[in-house]
This record gives sequence, structure tokens and C-alpha cells, in this order.
Amino acid sequence: MRIWSRDLIKVVLLAILACPRAFSDASNPPIEKRVESAFVFQFTKFIEWPSLEGPNFSICIVDDAELQSLMNEITRDKSISGHPIKIEAYNKSQISEKFDACEVLVLPKGRDHGVLDFLHQFKGKNTLVVTYGQDLAKEGAGINFYLSEDRLKFEINQGVLSKTSIRPSGQLLKLARLVN
Repeated sequence: MRIWSRDLIKVVLLAILACPRAFSDASNPPIEKRVESAFVFQFTKFIEWPSLEGPNFSICIVDDAELQSLMNEITRDKSISGHPIKIEAYNKSQISEKFDACEVLVLPKGRDHGVLDFLHQFKGKNTLVVTYGQDLAKEGAGINFYLSEDRLKFEINQGVLSKTSIRPSGQLLKLARLVN
């Protein structure tokens, strides 16, 4: 049996430290993703929704299988205004034809993936668009996640939501950074 050299052990340890996700348990998502999914679900409870027409309350998630899985767990057997919550997964090419079916649309993290195009497409629609990136609420998202001092926080664009029938509660507004 060959003994590993100290240099090889250092390289392996550095790789593990540099890429912790690659060595983490896939069934245990990062805390940031778990917090994001919990926030999205809680948002639905602190918003006054316009009359819901379909049989389900649909939360549509674009290009994020990990978030979809977590949302399915959190919302199992839950409902909003008597409508069962249904988590739907789409890729970015599908969502433009399906947006009427979404009460909440969660877009991929960052500015790429056509996020700005989606924000323009959903302007004035009764769909709560949730994003995650620098200044995306100012660009037209209803709610946007951002990191501040290594904490996940959110901002609400009241100007965007005022042009829809979606009304966040005063409690939710107190917790958010407000932008217009």
C-alpha cells in the first residue's frame, strides 16, 4: 500500500475547500437555496392576490431544478385562497407561452438567461416576478433577492406591483427594502 504524499493531500484538501458544492451531499441543498425556497412560499401568504381563475395556484420556476424540488417539498398539501399550490418547472424557451398560468414566476439567478427580457414581457401582468440579482427590482421585478453581509434579503418594487392587482401586505413591506 502506497502512502499519499503531503503535496497530494494538500491538493485534494484545496480542491474540496475551493469547490464545496461538488463534494456536498446532493440531497442536502445549500442553505441559501433552502432559505430562498422558504421565502418564496412565505411571500405567497403575505400577498393579496387578484381573483384566481384556474384550479391551482401555480408557482413557475425557470431553469432551477434544485429550487423546484425544494418548493415541491415545502408546498406539498398547501393551498392559497383554497387553490392547491402547484410547482411547475419550465426552461426559458417554454415560459413565454405559459406565463398566463403563473401566479408567481421565479427567474434564474443573475442577469443572464434573458431575465431582463422576461421582466419586460411580464410588465403589468398579474404575475409576481421574483428574481435574484443586483438591482433587478429596479429593472422591473416585483420581488428581488440580494445578498447583504452574507445574508439573503429581498426588495420589493412597489411601483411595479402598483400596476398589477397584486398587493403585498404591510407586514411584508416592513421586512423588505422598498424600491421604485
